[in-house]
Amino acid sequence: MYSMNDSLIKLYAIKSFAEIGPKTLQALLIRFGSPQNILEARYDELIKLNSVTDEKAAKIISVSARLSDSKKELELIQKAGIGIISILDTGYPAQLLKIGDPPPILFYKGKLPTEPSPALAVVGTTKASDEGISIAVSIGKSLADKGIAVISGLAAGIDSSAHIGTLKNGGFTVGVLGSGLLHIYPKENQNLSKMIQNAGCMMSEYHPETRVSVGRLISRNRIIVGLASAVIVVEISEESSGTLNAIARAREQGKNCYLYDPNGKVSAGDQTDLKLVCFKSVDELKSMLDYMIIGNNGD
Repeated sequence: MYSMNDSLIKLYAIKSFAEIGPKTLQALLIRFGSPQNILEARYDELIKLNSVTDEKAAKIISVSARLSDSKKELELIQKAGIGIISILDTGYPAQLLKIGDPPPILFYKGKLPTEPSPALAVVGTTKASDEGISIAVSIGKSLADKGIAVISGLAAGIDSSAHIGTLKNGGFTVGVLGSGLLHIYPKENQNLSKMIQNAGCMMSEYHPETRVSVGRLISRNRIIVGLASAVIVVEISEESSGTLNAIARAREQGKNCYLYDPNGKVSAGDQTDLKLVCFKSVDELKSMLDYMIIGNNGD
């Protein structure tokens, strides 16, 4: 049974019933110090924060009357076998505390990743070629052999292939969803998600009943990148808006991004502009692995 504490109940209530997003909730915690202090704050104190509107302040003030509802919802989630951890709890992934908008609450199945275990994100197009799929599987296997966790998003194509490669060689992998844990997306990856939670972790910042959306898929990229020391991009297509966003997130977080470019098609200018390091083979990537982990934690 996963533990539940008073701070988690109050933080969940503020997030859910006052509809406060990660950035605003982070600002509230920095300003007031604890969920209890947020709930005790006066209206005039709350609206001093730029991100807290009059409407949001009123909702926050009304949350205290919903704490029993918050506890009941959390208990139902736990009964479904889903773990819940807040940004205030011991065991919350420390890597995520380094990003600007860490998820205030994580829902998960399996074992949460911990520091100082090394981890790399592996991402790419959902419209992957046979070569891209093969390379992603090989990279997953190679990282598993080196004891490096693979972080990805369970999407079709490159993400799934990286997860599968890691699992094949007994590695630890984390699938970060853009939906709730009770609505695995894509549906055809239901079995893969179960394999991941048994050997690693499935996680989401969204309530387990939340349906997938484009915005949520994009938003989860900050978590995928945040959990990793660096990002490996295996393949990009014309429809790779999510992958390009992950590259942008890596730049924001000050992390290196490595791109599989077997034919040298990426110009030196693009490599500079996108802050990419290109590699032409898995063997070349293997030679880089020791350097990826050192000094690329986004500090």
